[in-house]
Amino acid sequence: MLRSANRCIVIFMNVVRLLAWLLVIVLVSLALLVIASPSRYEIAGIKTRVSVSPRISGGSVIALPPLGEVRAETHSIPLGLNIDVEGINQARLEDVLNHSKTSRDYFKLVDKDARSSARHFAIRLLLLAALGGLIGCLWLTRKWQYLLAAALISVAIAGLLLFGIYAQFDPTAFTQPQITGPLGSIPFLTTSFEKQTNPLDTLREDITMAARNLRNFAAKVEAWKPIEPEKGAIRILAISDLHNNPTRISLVQRVSRDFKADFIIDMGDITDFGTPLEASLLSQLRDIKKPYLFVPGNHDKPAVLSELTGFPNIVVLDGRLVNEKGVTVYGIADPVSKMTQVEPLSDKEMDKLSMRLKRQFDSISPKPFILAVHDLRMGERLIGDVPVILSGHTHKAVIEERDKTVIINPGTTGASGLDLLKNSKMKDQVYTLDIIYLDQKSKKVVAVDSIQVKGLTGEFTLVRKLL
Repeated sequence: MLRSANRCIVIFMNVVRLLAWLLVIVLVSLALLVIASPSRYEIAGIKTRVSVSPRISGGSVIALPPLGEVRAETHSIPLGLNIDVEGINQARLEDVLNHSKTSRDYFKLVDKDARSSARHFAIRLLLLAALGGLIGCLWLTRKWQYLLAAALISVAIAGLLLFGIYAQFDPTAFTQPQITGPLGSIPFLTTSFEKQTNPLDTLREDITMAARNLRNFAAKVEAWKPIEPEKGAIRILAISDLHNNPTRISLVQRVSRDFKADFIIDMGDITDFGTPLEASLLSQLRDIKKPYLFVPGNHDKPAVLSELTGFPNIVVLDGRLVNEKGVTVYGIADPVSKMTQVEPLSDKEMDKLSMRLKRQFDSISPKPFILAVHDLRMGERLIGDVPVILSGHTHKAVIEERDKTVIINPGTTGASGLDLLKNSKMKDQVYTLDIIYLDQKSKKVVAVDSIQVKGLTGEFTLVRKLL
């Protein structure tokens, strides 16, 4: 009787050890699988970071930081799929689009890249699971039989999870997603989701409209003939608020060349949300063969500034004094460019910043001829202390003189940004920029050419104001 009881105890203890062994290898395997899962893939020119994480409800999350996230209940297996959009390989994307005669061709290439990336990711996860099982087993024993069993068991469990996701995965779940952050305000997403239509179909329509408008605009601008620019003067091209409009760079290039601008000052808001994705679309700025001074606006974020500082022709001004053609320019970034928000600061907060800037200004040497800010409220208390203040932000063109300070706001060189290109009434939209003429000897502003280019018609208007 005693021997039988001892045998039962031994069997029970062996079962406990086996269960503990299994628990350890499974936990270690899954932990390594989650921790080491992040992998980077390029899908038809879109750079992504893919990972998995334990999530009771399962599902998929597509993130465009800091825009927000799109969540969809694509599967119920408690292993969530995460996709972070990190940027764009512009050369690859252009190549894909050039080889796609129709939108169907493009989405076939997307599907091909996505399937290839999914296979690679699945194999990676299985290998990580096997490695995790081996590591977990090594804590308990080094017998090869147990090590092999641990690896196979870990692969089997991971394989079951992945097969479950594959079997359940429902891409149509993205027609009824949960959208968080500013991403929810993007027109083609909100419209298509509210109407329960396919967002890809809506996006295709938007892209078609944008491409047609872009081609028409480029053709019209190419046909214009500007007047002969002022001779013997320093010429500064002042632009602002381009807001992701893909036509804006060709326009800036053309104006800077035809009007023989010596350098360019951009008063910010070159993007809408300052994401890495938007930053990756700015590579065309390298092609502008002029010194380009950039003052960050409230819509420009660290990812954008990091991208711009890598361009040899661009100088990002944030508390920095530069000298171009003998003209001293001091620029200060909008404080919101260092925050996650895009909403501008209140009048009270801006007034405090303007007072602080005025105190800093007293210690700057040599004294700047031009103060460049995104929001004029930052420079309000310096009116009368500096010859020229350039600003943007309001999308309203201004040329005025107050207390011997010339105040210039070029308006908006990007019109209404990307939304403009999806607007069938693009012909009514206006791009604005200024050419500032300085006398070489006195360095005084002698004239400002306010340039307007009207939408698709390409109607070119120039108004010269003498000062």
